[in-house]
Amino acid sequence: FSSALTSKDAARLADETDNMAEALHAAETEGVALQDMLQAYLPANGMVRVVNGDQKAAMTITKEKAYKDFPLSFHSGETADVRKHDGKLFAEAAVPVIWTDGQVVSLQVVERLENTEESLFLLKIILIAASAAVCIASFFAGSLLARRIINPIRRLMMTMKDIQREKAFKTISLEGQSHDELYQMGLTFNEMAMMLKDHYDKQQQFVQDASHELKTPLTIIESYSSLMKRWGAKKPEVLE
Repeated sequence: FSSALTSKDAARLADETDNMAEALHAAETEGVALQDMLQAYLPANGMVRVVNGDQKAAMTITKEKAYKDFPLSFHSGETADVRKHDGKLFAEAAVPVIWTDGQVVSLQVVERLENTEESLFLLKIILIAASAAVCIASFFAGSLLARRIINPIRRLMMTMKDIQREKAFKTISLEGQSHDELYQMGLTFNEMAMMLKDHYDKQQQFVQDASHELKTPLTIIESYSSLMKRWGAKKPEVLE
């Protein structure tokens, strides 16, 4: 934006310099004093000067003392540029003209770009404020999104720890969640937990059934063993 804005300022000043060169030629033809004519075209906050080939100012017209130290250079062709001097922004345009002595001189117009500086400063403030607002909003939005992502994982981890600690199968609540990947992960965990619980219950039931079914024959075997221990060695018929 700064480049586009300053380019427009340089182009505008170049057009004004061309108009000034044409007026300068007309004034010379009509016998009007060149200094008076250049004074009429002087920007409100600028400088007009004529630089000859010896890098010297043949004429300088300005109302600002600060322009006396402005860099001086001869331009053989038309130029338009924006530069900084003493931390301030200036637009400079130059066009070659024929001076009263027949020499080709450079008619230069320099203007301080105060409005452009103010616009750029205001834009900088707006961008800083907008960037800060976006960063703050992004931080809170990111925190909210992180919580939405991490909370299901945290509940899953806590449920796993409860299962390890209590030695009991549990499931996690999935109410009010969107059917995203985290929901699918929780659903898969619940299905796995229920499947393991079912297998564990079947194992416990099998152990109980086996224990019940084997209790009677084991009791009978134990009774016979006790009988043989007490009487079998002395009574062969009992042993048989």
